[in-house]
Amino acid sequence: MDNPSPPTQPSTPRRRGGQPGNRNAIKHGFYAHQQASPIESLVDLEEEIQVLRLFIRDFLDQDRSQVTFEQNLALLRAVCFAFTALNRLVKTQHWIASNHDEYTDTIKQAIADFAKEANLGV
Repeated sequence: MDNPSPPTQPSTPRRRGGQPGNRNAIKHGFYAHQQASPIESLVDLEEEIQVLRLFIRDFLDQDRSQVTFEQNLALLRAVCFAFTALNRLVKTQHWIASNHDEYTDTIKQAIADFAKEANLGV
């Protein structure tokens, strides 16, 4: 019996990292684990900063050879907004770190009071 092998298709080499359509980050990424307390996460923005940096880097690494000029302008605008948000997060994280002792307890207490009044169970 002659078993013909399936025809081979010329394929492009795979890029490093997750392939298009890969959803592993949802299961194993930054937000996959449960946080201990939403109040504790308010004083540390490091995860959000890292997520935004990764998003920007991945976005800039994408191939946009088939994108029109107008679409590229819209994408550039979105990247500018992302960098602005990243800048604000970094500044806020620095401000929180430098004023941690003064404001952390006040912020936590205000959130706990609000959660208690709103019956959020935090």
